Order: sequence, then C-alpha cells, then structure tokens
Amino acid sequence: NRQAKLVDMQTDTEPSGQQELPFYRPHGNEMVLFEHAWRNQLPVLIKGPTGCGKTRFVQHMAARLGRPLYTVACHDDLTAADLVGRHLIGEQGTYWCDGPLTRAVREGAICYLDEVVEARKDTTVVLHPLTDDRRILPLERTGETLQAPSGFMLVVSYNPGYQNLLKGMKPSTRQRFLALSFDFPTPELELEVLLGETAIDAQQGRRLIEPFVGSAAVFLNTEYPRYLLADSNKDLIDLYQFLQAEGTDFIMDCALLFTPEYNNSEAYYRLRDEFNACTDPRQRASLFVYLNRHGYNGLCRYNAKGGFNVPFGRYKNPYFPAEEMLAFHHKAQRAVFHHEDFEKSMRRARAGDVVYCDPPYVPLSSSSNFTTYSAGGFSLKQQEKLAQLAERAVARDISVLISNHNTEFTRQTYDAARIESLSVQRYISCHGHKRGKADELLALYAPLG
Repeated sequence: NRQAKLVDMQTDTEPSGQQELPFYRPHGNEMVLFEHAWRNQLPVLIKGPTGCGKTRFVQHMAARLGRPLYTVACHDDLTAADLVGRHLIGEQGTYWCDGPLTRAVREGAICYLDEVVEARKDTTVVLHPLTDDRRILPLERTGETLQAPSGFMLVVSYNPGYQNLLKGMKPSTRQRFLALSFDFPTPELELEVLLGETAIDAQQGRRLIEPFVGSAAVFLNTEYPRYLLADSNKDLIDLYQFLQAEGTDFIMDCALLFTPEYNNSEAYYRLRDEFNACTDPRQRASLFVYLNRHGYNGLCRYNAKGGFNVPFGRYKNPYFPAEEMLAFHHKAQRAVFHHEDFEKSMRRARAGDVVYCDPPYVPLSSSSNFTTYSAGGFSLKQQEKLAQLAERAVARDISVLISNHNTEFTRQTYDAARIESLSVQRYISCHGHKRGKADELLALYAPLG
C-alpha cells in the first residue's frame, strides 16, 4: 500500500515543454510573478478557495517553463517519509525508493504540494532547508544531502476557507515563500475559461437569471458559469451579499445567536423587534438568519408597514446551516445579486440567457392568498406582466421558465407557452392534516430551433 501511495502521488513527470500548454487564462500578473520566482529560485505559496484554478495554474506554468511536475495532494496521513522516500523490501532485498519531493529535487522539477496544511507537521521540517538560501534536502536514511539544482521549485497551496482551525502554516514558514493570493475569476473570465475548456458555443455558456431568487434552491442545484440573482426582498439580497463577500466571518457572527439563550419566545420577540428597528444592514442580515431558523415554519412574511411578523416557531434545537452557508459563499462568487423588481431583472437578459421565474403563486382560493413575502405583495396584474415579458424575451433568443399554481387564470395567462402540469406536496398550513398535494404548472417560453 505504501508503494502504491508513492506511485499515486507522482504525476505529470514527463518534461512539460514537450506537451501542449494546459489551458489557463490569467487573473492578473500571477504568471509574471511565478516565472520571476522560478528564475530567482524562490518557493511560492498560493492561497485561494477550492475551484479558483490553483492546480491548473501550476500545471500551466510547469509546461510553460518546460519543467517536469510532481503534484502531491496532501492529507491527514501524509508524512515526511511519503514525500522524501523510504526503504522497501523487494525480491533482491531492501532498496531505497525516492518520494516525489526527492525525485523533484534530483531532476530539477517543480514539486507542488496541494493543501499543504493538511499534512502532518513533520513535513514542515523537511521543507525548511529547501525554502531558505541553502536549498538542500537531507536524506537521513541514506546519508545523502541533495543540493537542489537551479530548475527545482517548491510550490505549496492551501484553502483558507476549508483548513482545520487547529492547523495552519506558521509565520516562520510562510515568510519563506513568495505568496500569491487567488480568488474566483470574474464572470466574464470564467465564461472565457468555460468556452476554452469545452469548445461549446458562446450562446450556450451564458448565465441563469432568477428574478425571484427566494431560497436560491435552483441556483444551488444548477451549474451555470454565471448567475444574476434578484429579488424584491431587500433583507434577502442583503443577506446573500454579505454571505458572498464575507463568508466565514459572517457565518461565525450569525452562529452567535444559535444558543439556548436565544431559543425562547421572549428572546425571539425581542430580537424580532430589534430587527424591525435596525438600520445597520449587516446586523439586520445576521438577525434575518436567526428569524428564519427560529420563526414558525421558516416563513418570511411582512405586515402592511413592512415589519417582519412571523411568530416564534418553538423548535427544540434550531439547526444552524454553517456548511450550507459556506457552500453558498463559494458558489456565490459566480453570481451577481440585485435588489430590484422582476421587470428590471427581465430587461437585463441577453440572447442565450436562461431565465427561471418563481413568482409568488396565484392563490388557489380567496382565503389562501399567502404571497406577502415582501411588503406590497404581488398582484394578478403583475402576474400578467411577467407573462408578457416572457413572450417578449423569446423574440430576443432568451428562454424563460415560469412556475405557478395550475389554475384557470395561470393557464390563460401562459397560453403562449408550453405548459407541463405536476402535483407537489405543500407544507404551508397551520393544520398538519391539511398539508396535501397541490397542482402546479411549468410554463416554458423557448425560442424556435
């Protein structure tokens, strides 16, 4: 198993100058800095979230510089011996097997340690003499001291958002590296990367637009290169924007309200009053998360004056969605959020975009008009206006999908679309035995061809 693990870690070991350059589009001057570091025999540390292009960047630069590349995916069980090598027993007796770091030093290659902080701490000791002016690798088991040739380069990376809070790279180690900070590419650059990698037509690589983003369920369960997400509920969009921008810091602040101290009716109504009176957008966004998880049925509802008025939910242990919020933060780097009405969002659409509309549903009866998720509600005239905008969008080569209750009104309103009927379980009811199935429809407005 040990031998197999060593082999698994050795990848891209052919001289990269003989290969086609892996596709990569720079974010800034990172290519110039990397080449400068290599020519001056400096180690490089790349910090950035998963999926931002760190590994592809290193692959591209190794090929560009014509150097072999050894890539090691670090993990909790990775030891210094896994990097340096060990004695193994074969048919001819005991023999020494170089690890990927040793091979890279011997060959003057680039050694890339991905997520280096996940490895055991003894690996840091091995790296120290390679990252200062000595550039040596002592092999205690063989008695050798390898001098790194001019072509050798050590590159390490880590994701600050996912690393274990008990782990981290010490300042004494970090200061030895030239540091590059990566982030997700801009939507325009990501589209260029997508087209370059897949060779799909540009019209297929556009974006998904949601004028009624709501819980963002469709956003989280689709894969588009870009998103435009909008809603008339300012509290919702403010929350998404703070989560997008701050990630872990904002999540940790929200978590402070998820304790037994705040899970009672007295605390809930006090915090609800605080929310309604609050003018600080960040504090209001944090309280909005609390109200959503502690309020009845997870509802979001406002009175005629715009005050949040959902009653206390009386849940034994409200769940705090830390992992889900962090996942949202990372995916939201592909999105642009707007607080605006659906008409403005629809006007932003361009040829090739896909628009999904999940408006407040048309009531099934006069007593079930439960659409006040933002102050002002949503009228039947607005429902008709949405359908008109969808028809106009088709003429501009934009696909629009609308969901709603399946009623005589909606079937007439969406008569220009292709309609599919379905039954879904509905859960908004004060009586559990009345939470049955409701008929809904999907209306698709699609360009011809």
